[in-house]
Amino acid sequence: MLRWPEPPRPDYPSLFQGTIPAQQRDGKWRLGEMGLVWWMRGRVPTGSAKTSPVRHAVAPQMPRSSCMAGPCPPAGFRGKTQIPGCGICAEDGAAWAGAAYSWVPAWLFTLPSRCQQSHSTWAGGQQPCTRRDSARAPLPPQLLLMERKLQEVHPLLTLCGQIVENWQGNPIQKESLRVFFLVLQVTHYLDAGQVKSVKPCLKQLQQCIQTISTLHDDEILPSNPADLFHWLPKEHMCVLVYLVTVMHSMQAGYLEKAQKYTDKALMQLEKLKMLDCSPILSSFQVILLEHIIMCRLVTGHKATALQEISQVCQLCQQSPRLFSNHAAQLHTLLGLYCVSVNCMDNAEAQFTTALRLTNHQELWAFIVTNLASVYIREGNRHQEVLYSLLERINPDHSFPVSSHCLRAAAFYVRGLFSFFQGRYNEAKRFLRETLKMSNAEDLNRLTACSLVLLGHIFYVLGNHRESNNMVVPAMQLASKIPDMSVQLWSSALLRDLNKACGNAMDAHEAAQMHQNFSQQLLQDHIEACSLPEHNLITWTDGPPPLQFQAQNGPNTSLASLL
Repeated sequence: MLRWPEPPRPDYPSLFQGTIPAQQRDGKWRLGEMGLVWWMRGRVPTGSAKTSPVRHAVAPQMPRSSCMAGPCPPAGFRGKTQIPGCGICAEDGAAWAGAAYSWVPAWLFTLPSRCQQSHSTWAGGQQPCTRRDSARAPLPPQLLLMERKLQEVHPLLTLCGQIVENWQGNPIQKESLRVFFLVLQVTHYLDAGQVKSVKPCLKQLQQCIQTISTLHDDEILPSNPADLFHWLPKEHMCVLVYLVTVMHSMQAGYLEKAQKYTDKALMQLEKLKMLDCSPILSSFQVILLEHIIMCRLVTGHKATALQEISQVCQLCQQSPRLFSNHAAQLHTLLGLYCVSVNCMDNAEAQFTTALRLTNHQELWAFIVTNLASVYIREGNRHQEVLYSLLERINPDHSFPVSSHCLRAAAFYVRGLFSFFQGRYNEAKRFLRETLKMSNAEDLNRLTACSLVLLGHIFYVLGNHRESNNMVVPAMQLASKIPDMSVQLWSSALLRDLNKACGNAMDAHEAAQMHQNFSQQLLQDHIEACSLPEHNLITWTDGPPPLQFQAQNGPNTSLASLL
């Protein structure tokens, strides 16, 4: 039996190597080479920049892209042949396995955050902290997050919040500490997939950055060296707050909001990079591009997404460290793009490459979930491997990570598999569990996908009333996101539901909507596959290619299906 590697264990030193020297500018301790000063364990600058015992860690690196686990129609259902991955119909009356409705990959959540994975070292090149060291004193929150000790994080964050609020000192210093603390708190919730629970903390963070932007840092410098701490310039803090806001919007399914704040952050970054060559700005830029790429894929703009993937490749070519930190995410993005244009063999190769390159547990589970959805799409071709993958991400028993969002998506993929097997009662059980979890944390895209899939099950079972009760809210939610795949699938179901119920006017309206969505996707599909950057789907080893050969046209199964 083919075996997949076990999910990686937490290993925060492996991704972000290097010692970041402390630097003192204008009487304040600021960012070193590429890092954030960890304000914890009472260690503050007391001497020169070379000998100061200040802990540093490299910039938070977050993959962030989305899950391909999307809805599929039931096997053996006759009707219009669909083009998997782009949802374009062709009338031929053939029975395709699951061809009754458009199957378009629906990204259910964003890639798990790497904010908590960083490498702490002593300034000046001393050895990193060890477990022996952590046994002598309580671990600070960021180390607990990196070691995935999420149960211990919450009470410690609460205590840290009280300490920060009670600290008396320079206003801009206090606000800087509050931003640092709130960034840790927000990323903790997002890392756990708790999109609804994070809202109060995120609102505080946004208010805090507004406050700090109005303060002037030309006050008289305090005599206490501890008060000289300044973990990040406030211009960089603004970009970071934009970034975590984008992370939240992507997980919650507010894609227009995510695009809005991504655009603002990228504009701010361009201005900063004219005056500042700090590597952390390039890291922020890559992370933001990864998010906007996911937005494009979900909203049906694959050609633009592909060009932005190419832009990420160019940024990674300029920095070996940046490529090392983002290689797995980059291949995951390419895998998602491959599924969207129906290049399933390339998608499998990209996801397999990403699995080989990552040692991050959440990212591992995310990739495996996507890979399982690819194998489900391909029917009996990979049955043995598929069963092995599904067992690895079984949300009922031994799910490898604690992320609420990933576990909910795993239930969806199990329901999807049962759906394809024609085990509808089992599929309904899994999908209702997905709905329960997604509603609890406002995971709108998971909710929309689960509703439309449940609606399809009820339609197949002949329960048109219950099917309509599922599909109508799915369409409304998908329009709000907006999610092109769910809109396309919902419109096809509404068309056939209204035909079956004798509602000719409503059936015609739904058919027109479906036709419009199909035409948009067809045009975008052809444009994306014709770009020279489309050749990136064959890249699975080494650094990104420097040049791309021009394409003559789509090289997927699109032409043969039309």
